[in-house]
Order: sequence, then structure tokens, then C-alpha cells
Amino acid sequence: MTLLIEADLTWTGTRFEPGVQIAMGGDGRIEAVGPLGRAGAERLNRIALLPGFVDTHSHAFQRGLRGRGERFPAGAGSFWTWREAMYALVHSLDRASLRQLSAKAFGEMRDAGITTVGEFHYVHHERDGDFALDEPLLQAAADVGIRIVLLYSYYATGAPGQPLLGPQRRFATPSIDGFWQQVDRLTPLLDPATQTLGIAPHSIRAASPDQIALLHGEAVRRGLPVHLHVEEQRREIDESIAAYGRTPMAAILDAVQGGAFTAVHCTRRVGSPACAPSRRATWATAYPGSPAPTRWEGGSPWAQTATTGWPCSRRCAGWSTASGSGTSCAARCRTPPATSRRSYSTLRRKAEPRRSAYPPGGLSQVAGRIWWR
Repeated sequence: MTLLIEADLTWTGTRFEPGVQIAMGGDGRIEAVGPLGRAGAERLNRIALLPGFVDTHSHAFQRGLRGRGERFPAGAGSFWTWREAMYALVHSLDRASLRQLSAKAFGEMRDAGITTVGEFHYVHHERDGDFALDEPLLQAAADVGIRIVLLYSYYATGAPGQPLLGPQRRFATPSIDGFWQQVDRLTPLLDPATQTLGIAPHSIRAASPDQIALLHGEAVRRGLPVHLHVEEQRREIDESIAAYGRTPMAAILDAVQGGAFTAVHCTRRVGSPACAPSRRATWATAYPGSPAPTRWEGGSPWAQTATTGWPCSRRCAGWSTASGSGTSCAARCRTPPATSRRSYSTLRRKAEPRRSAYPPGGLSQVAGRIWWR
């Protein structure tokens, strides 16, 4: 059965227009958008519709950091003091609390018009080695009704050559083979209509170039997107140069041998010559609403993208999930090119069912192949 709706205004790509109808099939997929002129459309009065946003980088558990991590009794803070607050939260998590926090974060995304999330998931264990904290993310997304790409994180070291300590042990993926076994375990648990997987070697701090190369190669073979945190902090760059003789970006580019991946943050070296070989293969995503200790020192580097030629995805409106601050769709969000189907979200916030906000196969039919391979 086809559902036909018509709002007062609908975004068509360049402007809001009246008289636009959206036809959706029984499976929720958008079949047609335009001035269809069909009879029997359900009118959505005083509502404007636009394509659902895609949050390309989320750590949903960090919803629990709201109000924490940015108070500095000593008078100053940094990424590393903020990280200690984050680790304290990690230490407290169990299956129930992770599912609850993630559902809160995903629900706020839905309210803000986000219909797909890339969940960069590295908190795997309730107890050492149990991988009990993977499924709660999928369950929370299903509870809320948001499409999810679970970007499953590989995390082997606390810094190059250093063991995982304290709460970091909850992130552990001790071997490449064991990592892929967990990916295979999760695969049949996915809702194929709304849930897909990607992989995420956490960073050069957590995975060596050789490990990144192996993970990227197998991900390409399986057709999975790859995300990494890259050059978020100066210490990360210094440690990489000391361990590998190269910056994180240079080491990663050598490891993937020109293959595509999405680099998260890149807040230190966006315009670096080391990035040049990746311009046609690599995408960058950042969020301008970072918590204060993690923000760019000296201003945002993203203005450089106009001259470096980088395809840049500003992370839309999801920084509540990665920092504990509020959710807003003020930032422009770039969605994948060549998308023929869209999910539409309403501009009006109201406690009512929003059939138009989340068709299961909308913009992110999208999501499994999101991120630009």
C-alpha cells in the first residue's frame, strides 16, 4: 500500500517548494518525490519537510558526560583531563546503562532531524573479553527507530607500543582474527532494513600501521566503509612520529595504499602536504561543537578545505553524542552523493508519530555505503 503525503513546503535540493508530494511504499521506502498531482494525499499543514540528516560520527555513550568533564578545579583543562572524565563514565557502564544512554542520544538525534547515525563504537566489554556492550547499541537504535551504521572499532594499544590500562581494557580487541570473529557474530543480529556495519581502527594510538593495513584490506574485500580518528591532538602526532617516523595521516595513507577511508577530526593537519595523495580517496568529518578541552587550538582548520581540495563532511548536529553537549542542526551536513532516495524529517517539533521522519530505506539506504568509498 502506498502512503502519499504533501506538506506545505518540501526541500527539493535548492529551495523549499509547495505542491510537492512524497510517495512511500509499504516497506517505507520513498518511491517518488515531486509535483506528482495524485489524489488522496495526506496533507501536513504548517509543516516543512527536508531530507533527514546523517550524523557521521557518534559516541552515543558520551551522552552521559553532559555536565561533566568541563569543570577544572585547577583552573585549566585539556583533552587529556576531559578523557579522564570519559574513562570514569566508561568504568561505570553496563549493558542496561549503555542501552539507556544510547537511546537518549539517538532520540535527541531523531528530534533534531537526524535519521541515520554512524556509531563509532569502541566500548566493547562489561567484563574483560565478554563483548557484552556491542548489542546494546543495535538495540537502542531499534528502540528509537534510527538507522545505524555500527562502525566497529579495533583497539589494541593505549599508545604506540603501550598496553591498555584501566578502563581502556573495556575497549580491547586483542587480535585481528578475533576482531573479525566479532564482526561475523554481529552480522546476523542486524536488522537488514535499518542496520549495517563498518569498521573503525580507532586511531594510530590504538592500532599500528600494519594492523590498519590488514583491517582496511579485509574491509575493502567485504565492501565495508572504514573510519579512523586522525590527528586530533598534538600528543598523538608526536607519539606517531616517535614510533613510526611519520605523522598519523602519513602513516595511515601508507598503510591503506591509496584506498579510501573517512578521517575523523583531522584538526591538526588538514592542509598538510601529507594529505595530498588522499584527496580523491579520503573524506574528512569533523564536528564544530566539540567540548571545550578538545576544540581546535588556534581556530578551525576547515576553511583550508576550499584550497586543499578535500571533500569535507561537517558532522551534522550529533556532537551531543560525542561530547555530552547539546544537539543542534545548525551545522551544514553533507550527505553522500548519488543518493536517489531520501528520508524526510519535519521541521516542526511535536510529540506525534512522524511517519515521514524515518522511512526505513530513505536517505541512508545510504547508510551502509555511507562514507564515500
